[in-house]
Amino acid sequence: MKLCVITGGIGTGKSTVARLLHTLLGPNADYYSADEEVVLAYGRSDVAMRVKTELGVSIGPGGITKDQRRQLRDLITQSKSSKAALEAILHPITFEALQKRLSAARRSDKKVLVAEIPLYYETGRDVAADYVVVVAASRASQIARLQKSRGLDEGTAAELINLQIPMSIKVDRADVVIWNDGSLLATERQIGLLSKQLL
Repeated sequence: MKLCVITGGIGTGKSTVARLLHTLLGPNADYYSADEEVVLAYGRSDVAMRVKTELGVSIGPGGITKDQRRQLRDLITQSKSSKAALEAILHPITFEALQKRLSAARRSDKKVLVAEIPLYYETGRDVAADYVVVVAASRASQIARLQKSRGLDEGTAAELINLQIPMSIKVDRADVVIWNDGSLLATERQIGLLSKQLL
């Protein structure tokens, strides 16, 4: 079985690419999303307790709210120690979930696991992947998408981009680069070529 990691910068369209690839591969592939695992993690009482204790943000039993996300975003953009504390809580959980999904995919004889891991390079916990696909876009496109999808101002969007490894470095490290700065059709064509390499 092949592990195909989808990563890249914030606001580049990683989720869209990962889902389209998974759909195109059909029953041959399984899917994992670190972002979805984070949402589930915020609904855990032990995680909520640590976030409250270490970062001072209270998360209720129903999971994280938009306002609480904003509080955490403000903390990690203003404080490296807060960013490190949040990562220490969430990253082990997401990578444990990835290992479980890998094991399940192997038992079910899937040919590919499409794993969307936004901070694949930033975490320092790189897993051995057969393909690392970086979804890239211009900085202007990233900012515009963050403003539209998350309602951020330009300065906050730029701060979030700056928290990550520069796009140029990720592109240099990638096995495959999908440039997602144009039409959906152009992106779909690139994904189609990638799918042929995976099967």
